[in-house]
Amino acid sequence: FRWSFLKVQLFPILFTVIDTLLATFQVPPFLALGATAIIRLAACLVAFTLCTQFLASLIVFCRRRDDYTKSSPYDQVRYGKRRLFSFILFQIVVQAFAVPYLIWAAVSLAQDFLITFNFSKEDEQNLPLNIAGEFYVEHLRIFLIRPFVVLVAILVFIAPYRKKFIRFFCPCCRRD
Repeated sequence: FRWSFLKVQLFPILFTVIDTLLATFQVPPFLALGATAIIRLAACLVAFTLCTQFLASLIVFCRRRDDYTKSSPYDQVRYGKRRLFSFILFQIVVQAFAVPYLIWAAVSLAQDFLITFNFSKEDEQNLPLNIAGEFYVEHLRIFLIRPFVVLVAILVFIAPYRKKFIRFFCPCCRRD
């Protein structure tokens, strides 16, 4: 079972909606703490996975091309490095918008951990909670423009979608 990129984009929307609803409405504290901890932990794990994928892609990108790749009759094989590089750039552009949310998630998850395990108030006051709050507000602002940035990044960096877009919206550019 393969997830397409657009289906996976539902997860950030779901995380933001649940966080916003939990912050807006009165829910039992144990439910709010459990739900937000799961969401923030999942967001941090996804960020770690994406960073690992990014580093692995860079390692693959920096390898030398072998003779089979250079002389392949298939475009996808010959231009694989260029496609990988454009995908790396695409990931950087798209995931850069998640940085404010990840900072907020990490700080608030640390705060929840300190509260849950009865650490002292001094430890809790050492956390940069005001900065984390500003990052959450910034995340909500960025969340509004993220779909447009994803669309433009897809058209600029992902070749198959770019070709389909040009063929669909520019009839004079169609090649049959």
